[in-house]
Amino acid sequence: MQPTNCHQCNAALTGNNWRLLPTAGDDALVDAYFCEACWPTALATVRHALVTADASEFEDLMQAAFIRAYLQARDIKLASPNDLPHPGGLAADALRWLDQIKARGGFWWRQVMCSGCYQTSRELNITTIPWWNSDAGAYLSTYQCPTCLPTGIADTRARLARNANNDVVLICALLERYAVFVHEYRRGDAADTLIPIVDAVLTKLAEGSLVLPIGAVA
Repeated sequence: MQPTNCHQCNAALTGNNWRLLPTAGDDALVDAYFCEACWPTALATVRHALVTADASEFEDLMQAAFIRAYLQARDIKLASPNDLPHPGGLAADALRWLDQIKARGGFWWRQVMCSGCYQTSRELNITTIPWWNSDAGAYLSTYQCPTCLPTGIADTRARLARNANNDVVLICALLERYAVFVHEYRRGDAADTLIPIVDAVLTKLAEGSLVLPIGAVA
């Protein structure tokens, strides 16, 4: 259903450029819709409530619990609390998810089909990576769910190892479509210089510290 007005400024929401974000309700985080101008402030408000929560009063745990409950109710795959470090693991994990939403330009709730298993998942669970498409004869963006991501990264690394001199520049060119610029590529360095840099980029994509956002769609 198309939302009608921004929760913050009440501007009319048209097209597909709106954002769905958590906002404080009476006793939980609830859905609210925001315009292009207001969504960064709305997300920052949720983050600020977590960052400034008093750890000694367990407020940080409560704020983290609110965020985790909100995301889990919307089919986001979260780590078990038992697998997180103590103390502070829950709050740090909640912050990481909020930062992942920001890195995706506020788009996280949409359903995206994994290119590996063809199952749909929330965009926040999906990782965009470069992947060789033999039919196109080029590196294209591919969407990977958490289960398929290790294989997708391994496939790209294997292809790169076999065709490094040619492929490394193709991956660098694809990265630039997402405003990820490799300085050494732009100045024309040899493939031997670029290969370890691209390998480090693949590691960052796999661990989630770098995101190639899908962005707005027409």
